[in-house]
Amino acid sequence: WQSLAASHKVPLISCISASLRRGVADEQVAQEQKLMSHNLADGFALGGLGEFVTASAQADRLIQF
Repeated sequence: WQSLAASHKVPLISCISASLRRGVADEQVAQEQKLMSHNLADGFALGGLGEFVTASAQADRLIQF
């Protein structure tokens, strides 16, 4: 995923709610939730529903899997 994002300038955004349910957190969320460490892979960012709606409104297509 990181090479695809780098090659095509595509942001890698993971749903923050789904990520937390699966134990994935970035550094900021780990501090806020008082977790011992963060484990979000390099190149990925956590995003919420607002970010998804904004990106969807600006996009000409949406691919979800």
